[in-house]
Amino acid sequence: MALEIESKLRLPSPALAQAILCDRWLLALCATPLTTTPHHAVYYDTPNADLRLRRWSLRLRSEGDATVATCKAPAPQSLTRNEWQCTADNLTAALPQLVALGAPVQLTQCEPFVEVCTIQFERTHAVVEQGDLRAELAVDIGTICAGAHTEPVCELELELLQGDLPQLQALSDSFCRRYDIEPLPQSKLARAWALRDAP
Repeated sequence: MALEIESKLRLPSPALAQAILCDRWLLALCATPLTTTPHHAVYYDTPNADLRLRRWSLRLRSEGDATVATCKAPAPQSLTRNEWQCTADNLTAALPQLVALGAPVQLTQCEPFVEVCTIQFERTHAVVEQGDLRAELAVDIGTICAGAHTEPVCELELELLQGDLPQLQALSDSFCRRYDIEPLPQSKLARAWALRDAP
């Protein structure tokens, strides 16, 4: 199991996203080159939304040439989630692998699964460093499709790789001040559920 610790920030427009990616301040933080990769994610739940009730998520996401299955569940600390992932082309192959890695065994007891939403986006990412902190920066631009509704995706994520949560929060605060942006409290999946619930 990995503990995902990340800060998610709302970007008001793709134009600002592009300006941030070209900012010399950001480029000076980058320890690796900025790379853009297409992503296509499909999220699943049972017809009775059993995973949603438990605040779990289950997805298959193509990331370039690879397909990765991921299960996430809440963790006690703010900005953190438990995360398990493996390479798999479908849920049938993924579920036993995820459970073997430590994901809740109830995943294998919740079938059948149905598609909740699809999220298609381009991710521009790099490793950034500030002092002892290492984090993955990701700028996502795309679209959430849930039921008959769609919503644009435009956000910046900072995921902790090395260091601690206060350091990550300090870097996130620096982004907010520099670009006049705000935290984004909802995950992509939470926004998809809101779309599905809309009339």
